[in-house]
Amino acid sequence: MKFYQRVALAALALPAGAHAATEDFQTWNAVNFSTHIAQNVPVTLELSGRMVDDSGRLGVVIFRPAIGYKISDAVTVFVGYTHQKTINDGRADIDESRIHQQVNWRIGKIGKVTVASRTRIEQRWVAGSRDMGWRVRERLQLQVPLKSKGANFVVSNELLFALNTTYWGARAGFDQMRNFVGVNFPLSKMVTLETGYQNRYQERRGAADRMDHIIPLTLNIKL
Repeated sequence: MKFYQRVALAALALPAGAHAATEDFQTWNAVNFSTHIAQNVPVTLELSGRMVDDSGRLGVVIFRPAIGYKISDAVTVFVGYTHQKTINDGRADIDESRIHQQVNWRIGKIGKVTVASRTRIEQRWVAGSRDMGWRVRERLQLQVPLKSKGANFVVSNELLFALNTTYWGARAGFDQMRNFVGVNFPLSKMVTLETGYQNRYQERRGAADRMDHIIPLTLNIKL
């Protein structure tokens, strides 16, 4: 399958994908904490649990702290660490550690639409393996204010590419695509909730590709 065909399949979540990919319904729950330790120095912490196998069991746990520096009103850079535990049913669990460098860029506005991007480069290690994987992730997000005060309609697309092949399973090239459509709205002055629908199309070698239908629930808490 050519790359542009995979992109179209993932973006539209075509029913034909059911014949080519293993599908699952998942629920991704996350809490993101953010604050500043100095005027231009934000810190963040993400705690996440992903329910898999038709949301019947806990499949992934993520711990992700990061520290940043605000270069301008539009650009903030971050460096962070991730520990991800994949809990397999009937097989050994997988512990993965990552260091990442990230650029958040609020590109600007087109009418009422705010356009922003996030570029993340990851260095990845899996426990028990001897090599490091490199991956780049590029997300583009559009946000439109709704009539309800403080609420926004959100659309985003994220592409993930592995930059090298590893012994533990990463393969250089296209890894996955994530497409999201939903809303975020304030619960209080410090807390917002984002939810909607996310489609993830993941290419796998030696096994059927995956297409996951995901309901994400994310609490963003500013301290």
